[in-house]
Amino acid sequence: MSVHSGISEREGFVSAKNVDSGRSNSKNESTANSILSSVDGILEETLVNIRPVEPLTKRESEILQLIIAGNTNKKIAEIFYRTERTVEYHRNRLMRKLKAKTVADLIRTAILMGLA
Repeated sequence: MSVHSGISEREGFVSAKNVDSGRSNSKNESTANSILSSVDGILEETLVNIRPVEPLTKRESEILQLIIAGNTNKKIAEIFYRTERTVEYHRNRLMRKLKAKTVADLIRTAILMGLA
């Protein structure tokens, strides 16, 4: 840190480099803001496009939460007093609706959609 100016040597070097190359800080800030705006747009578009094909039923939402919590089909079946096959059916419907191929995909998609 420079004692006289209150800025670090790196900040001073970057500023000096920008002046030497004829670039202004406002141009750099404008470019950075443009890039950030583009990234924000891409993220927003991606999140908007992540929607279930069909809305989840109340039971599917409950089962999804239990899957996210790490419960097995057997444990979920015990909780709802249903057969394991019934839970498998709901899980398969969830995976189809959320376009997931694995349980990890299912959980990731649920988080991105704000369902978790």
